Amino acid sequence: MTKNIGGLLNAYLKSCYTENSIILAVVGTGILENKLKLITKKELFTDRVRFCGVRNDVEKVLSGSDIVVLPSFQEGMPTVLLEAMACSRAIICSNIDGNQAILASEDCVFIDPNNPRELEIAIKELAKDPRRRIRLGNNANIKVQQYDQEKIFTKLLKYYECKEN
Repeated sequence: MTKNIGGLLNAYLKSCYTENSIILAVVGTGILENKLKLITKKELFTDRVRFCGVRNDVEKVLSGSDIVVLPSFQEGMPTVLLEAMACSRAIICSNIDGNQAILASEDCVFIDPNNPRELEIAIKELAKDPRRRIRLGNNANIKVQQYDQEKIFTKLLKYYECKEN
């Protein structure tokens, strides 16, 4: 429920009526998966929605994507956003604390997770605008450099060294 995949699917299906080249890849599994598959089948979009299950090769999925969408109601430190940023992908994500901690409006498109129309519009707009997708992806890639493990570990070591003294 917290990932809002049902909201994503509904926004995607509405987007498909005007943007017929979009394919949705849902990565992961959960208790709503069968229900979402039934909705997809009922709406006759089974050829345009891929349920990928749990993947250990996220970089391959991301490399084949133009847009990464995370419409969650809540997040801590969303690893998928860091991965998408590292792959220079355009991001649509919820305007919530966990996402705002690592992204700014020049790096992504923020949406209200409680407003499905906002998500639908964001999907349509980014689908039509390859230049904006590239700009957002490049900005996000620059921003993610601050999360490089060498930089993080160096900061943590300095922090712990101060605590010991």
